[in-house]
Order: sequence, then C-alpha cells, then structure tokens
Amino acid sequence: MNRQDETHFDKAYRYISFNGLWRTIENKSLRFTSVSELNDPLDNSVYLLPLPHPGWKIINNDTVQHEEVKKLYNKITSSFYLCCFSKTYKDLNSYLMWAYYSNNHQEVCFEVDFKKHRLLGGPLFVHYSDSLVKLRNKFIQPKNEFGPVFLTHKSSVWKHEQEVRLIIIYNEKNQNEEGYTLSGDLKHIFLPINLSIISKIIFGIKASDEDKLKTAMMFIDRGLKPKFEELIINPSNLKLDARKYVIHLNKVYKPYKSQE
Repeated sequence: MNRQDETHFDKAYRYISFNGLWRTIENKSLRFTSVSELNDPLDNSVYLLPLPHPGWKIINNDTVQHEEVKKLYNKITSSFYLCCFSKTYKDLNSYLMWAYYSNNHQEVCFEVDFKKHRLLGGPLFVHYSDSLVKLRNKFIQPKNEFGPVFLTHKSSVWKHEQEVRLIIIYNEKNQNEEGYTLSGDLKHIFLPINLSIISKIIFGIKASDEDKLKTAMMFIDRGLKPKFEELIINPSNLKLDARKYVIHLNKVYKPYKSQE
C-alpha cells in the first residue's frame, strides 16, 4: 500500500458532542478510541484476517470456543486506536451523520484541514466494499502494512459516512515520543494538539443557543479564531445548508441567506 496515495490531504470533519468538544478545548488534545469500542462488529473483525493467516486455524476450528476467537481479536487489535472524520458535513449523507453521531442534530462538528496540518501524516481513506469476503482475499500485505489495511476497509453499508481515519498503533516508544496519554481503562488515547488546527466549528440544526455561544467564547477567550457556522434547512431545496454564525449575546437571530 502506498500511504501517500491513501492519505486524505484535504479538509475533514469530526462529529462530536459539545461536551466532547469542550474537553478537547480544555485539554488541548484529540481523543482516539480503541478499535474494540467501534460500533460496526465487522470493523477490524478477526474474520477479515488476510488469507493465508495462522489465525484461520482458530477461526475454522469448529471445536474452538468463541472465547478463543475473542482472544485472537484482542491480541491483534489491542494496539490500534482511531480518530474518525468525515469528508463532508452538509451533503445528503451528512444528514445521517448528524443524526447518528451528533445526537439527532443537536451537537457539533469541527474542521481540520489536513492539507495544512499533517497530523500523524494525515488520515487514511476508508474503502467500502459490497463483498468483504472478496476484499479479504486481497489483503495479502507485508507485515508492517497489515494494521492500516485492516483498519481502512468496511462494508458498503457504511459508505454514507465518507470516512477518513487517523490511526495510532500504540506502543510505549511512540507514547514517549508523541506525548500520548493512555486512559486508565485502555479505551482511549489522547494526543496533544495545537487548537489552531481547528479551522471551523459547525453547529447542528437543533443545537441550543447556549451551547453555541459557550463554544464560540471558549475559542475566543483563548485567542483562537476559527470560522463558525450553523446548519439550517434550505427552504428552497429542503437540503442541509450552512450560514455564518454571528455571536449575539441577546440571541438575535439573523435572517436566512443561502451560501449556494
């Protein structure tokens, strides 16, 4: 795999709760999640192991209990942590993303331009396939490439996410070099970041005025100047649209103006 060809050097968007964003601001860190916590049971599943792989001796053995397969999964995936972004925030597919990952459009997302900020070398594209079985048979890779390939292929049922992923393959050496913090339950890694890499904040359609104002002031109070947008429904085409969010301490609402 040519990592350069697989890397997303462009803007990407992380859907997050307001509380999660506020912690990101306060701690100046980006949260990565263990692959064991992902919501897709086939995401990095042991059943996606490339052929041939010694693990298939366990998987294909009918006498082996599920616990043995689980042990194999834990052994393979315990060092993998992801921070997931989407390539868009206001197209038709984004409508679902706001519903899934931003609490029914009540939360927020933020933008990072990976063309300017090559954080961890940039996020890798996620590839979607109608047949994971056929895809698995193409997974014969050099040993040091197995992790990224394993983590960047999903079923096409998820293609609406338009996902790109920052990946940390954790070990004590890179923890010391990069200053990672590993959570006590081992479910998360926190990567120190300069908050100036956040170039835009987008508020969900149902986000409260209080949460929007608090978020804007947290950036402004720290001398940071990201752009602020709020999503709305465009009345002419009934699709997601965005307009500039203007801070109004008295909550005066600006009239609609499409950016199209």
